[in-house]
Amino acid sequence: MPSVSNVTRVLHQATVVDVISNPGQLTEKQKNILKSKVANGAFIDRMPRNSILALVLDPDGTASLSDKAVVLFPLFSGHLCMPIKPGERVFVIYENAKRPSASVGKDILGFWITRISTNINIDDVNYTCMERTPSITSKTRLQNEMEGTAVDDVPAFPNGPGPVASQVFQNRDGFEEIVNSAYAFRNTSDEQDLWEAKVDQSSPAKAVEFTGEAVPRYSKICSDLCLQGSNNTLIALTEDKLARESGGDEIAAAGSIDIVAGRGQSPINLVPPITNTRGYPEADKNSDSLTPTEGDIDFLTDLSRVYISMKTNPDGDFGLTYSHEIATSVIEVPSIVIKSDELRLVARSTGSVRLIKEGGPCEISMLGDNAIAMDGTKIYLGYDTGTAVSETTTLAVDTSGLYTNLGPDLFGGAVYTSGYGTGAEGNRAVRGDHLLHAFTVFLGSASTAISLVRGNMGGPIPGMDELIGAFIVLHSNIEASLSNDVFLK
Repeated sequence: MPSVSNVTRVLHQATVVDVISNPGQLTEKQKNILKSKVANGAFIDRMPRNSILALVLDPDGTASLSDKAVVLFPLFSGHLCMPIKPGERVFVIYENAKRPSASVGKDILGFWITRISTNINIDDVNYTCMERTPSITSKTRLQNEMEGTAVDDVPAFPNGPGPVASQVFQNRDGFEEIVNSAYAFRNTSDEQDLWEAKVDQSSPAKAVEFTGEAVPRYSKICSDLCLQGSNNTLIALTEDKLARESGGDEIAAAGSIDIVAGRGQSPINLVPPITNTRGYPEADKNSDSLTPTEGDIDFLTDLSRVYISMKTNPDGDFGLTYSHEIATSVIEVPSIVIKSDELRLVARSTGSVRLIKEGGPCEISMLGDNAIAMDGTKIYLGYDTGTAVSETTTLAVDTSGLYTNLGPDLFGGAVYTSGYGTGAEGNRAVRGDHLLHAFTVFLGSASTAISLVRGNMGGPIPGMDELIGAFIVLHSNIEASLSNDVFLK
């Protein structure tokens, strides 16, 4: 490693050689491999999660793979863990701005801060190859090679712009050697303990800790606080964007939290992909391919979202309509909207799930004993056109009463009574198929009994045919009353 001068420097730059997300996974053999690669190997046994191995660059931006890398702890505590991948470049800081003139390493410990931002046509939240930065302005074959873009516009991973002598690595395979031997980029098909830092791994496209893909970039407004992941995830502490875009004087008090995964699904906010020389797609950052609204929120097409707002239009903004006439849309109200293809709300076996609207009764409760309790001033099941009367079901206690009351009138006393429990269980709903079956059996039995009576009496019984006809009409009415929309278990 080149010696360090006494020039005061606060921030240093380093190329990441490896990322150790969980040191607790390392075998003793693997720890020894890492110790052989760094100058301050004593820190291997003590490094916290999200530590890195990196080559600290000379002031001229060069390094050599023959130099010893160093262990760098993350500057931020575990409360904030920044993403970083082998081959990317980071800012590094030391406790003493005037680092010792001895070679970097040994007992010297530095801290890495964050990946370095670079030009708009290079910077990528998924993976940034800073060495693509061009040093000349004319678009020539030489420039293409220098900025890491082949003649056919395929993004590549060069060792840096300019002549070889000024590139980060004079070895043409410098960065490929790093990514192909990194612990963080070990093969997904390998067992964790098989890694031995050999330069024989496949490309990062098949890495355990990295998925290369085209990720749309997000443009926040100046007052926002945003947190982005490397794989199309975003948390934005912002304000209701559509309310702001609509104009007017009532924009205030519209603070919003947008948690979204999977932007860029429509022509409104997509980013065109392009396959790089490592074989995986990345965002095409060519200026001719850029969309001004790349990565903007799209409530209709973004894949999964939790949206929390002080004031928004939850129904209109998300394109929601309701079939029942009493379910009207709302505007400019505090709202929480959850949207995805599939939703799961899970309570443990001993708990419950409860949906409650204050000012009720209006609630749906899934209780610990697996009972479901629902209450409201009115409960509508199924589609209501608004023009036809909604179909209703009936209570068993009421239906039973119809036939129980027939007993004294027809036969001089009640023929059957049944208890239906107490409380909520005393109001059971009637299953239409069972009711129809029961009455069919009853009608058959009644017809048989009447035939027997006729036979014994030797003549017709006055009014009996009319009674039978009435029962037949009742049977038809029951059959016609069965709902085609509401079904009971």
